[in-house]
Amino acid sequence: WRITPWAYLGGTSALTSLHRLLGCKLGKNVSVQPGCIEDYDLVEVGDFSTIGGTILTETVSLGVQTTSRTRIGFNSHVSEKSIVSPKVVIEDNVTVGIRCAV
Repeated sequence: WRITPWAYLGGTSALTSLHRLLGCKLGKNVSVQPGCIEDYDLVEVGDFSTIGGTILTETVSLGVQTTSRTRIGFNSHVSEKSIVSPKVVIEDNVTVGIRCAV
């Protein structure tokens, strides 16, 4: 994302449309920064939410890779440099602070 033209579309509707085309379930008026979502088909984001941190959907334990869904609720905000782990459900109207791990 850092050396592609998509890096300049952070937080715009064009980048949100690209995420939707790749399989991400995004609600209305969602703002996603470039490089925040790894596996598009495993992430669900509610309406009026903002994503600035990393959303993880896979873990590796003892050489076995496991993927799972991650859900972010209505009107929630994931701040920059924060990490949302796999299998996490962030409820509605929640803010994840800067450099926090959930």
